[in-house]
Amino acid sequence: MTTTSPSSDPASLAAHARSILSCPEGVSLVVEGAEYDLDEGVSLHDDAGTPTFFAPFGCTVDRAAGENRNALLRVTGRLDADNEVRSHVVLAGTLRVQGECCHEDTLRVVTLEIGMVSLVLTGDGHPERHLTVPTSQFRHPAHRLNRGYLHSCAQHANECHQDELLRAVALATGTPLGQLAGVTLADLRPAGVSLRWIDASGSHSREIAFSVPARNPEELAGLLSAHLHSDLC
Repeated sequence: MTTTSPSSDPASLAAHARSILSCPEGVSLVVEGAEYDLDEGVSLHDDAGTPTFFAPFGCTVDRAAGENRNALLRVTGRLDADNEVRSHVVLAGTLRVQGECCHEDTLRVVTLEIGMVSLVLTGDGHPERHLTVPTSQFRHPAHRLNRGYLHSCAQHANECHQDELLRAVALATGTPLGQLAGVTLADLRPAGVSLRWIDASGSHSREIAFSVPARNPEELAGLLSAHLHSDLC
């Protein structure tokens, strides 16, 4: 077991809190004193530091947002499950309807207009600690490529774009598709990524360094696509 805890520096606290929001494991919502688990079909996303829900019409989040109700959002992260120090983030604000999802006309887009962010640390024999995160730091563009976001991006690629990854490796290495058992992106970071694959001869890995570090999600997507094809050749 490892013990990790963010420093008290506001930027470090904000990066840790954003990482939790970007890669949530558990989510609960308190609306004016009543606690709810998220209804089925509701998903939470980090939109540049704004908690954003895709919520079916008529669900708890949708109804509360329609009335602009105050809420507390509690999010536990996926990345510190093996740490002795566990953390979650609590965000207080007002739920607001922003419109309908452009990809699915049965979903409403709901945001939490945050007024307070608190990082809560537990475990390692210490009492529970509540650390205030300045909202300006929490929403700072520097945290768009946070650790949780990078982990979620790699997981999405591995789960939803396996065919594209297989084709990229097959084309670059000359390995027949039928001999590839799987491809995995690991340790995705602004400056590069680790690529791992298995073929008939065994397991392989290669470190890919980007030509320049990505500064935002759009640049990361472009660099990842370009280098998966060029650096494997």
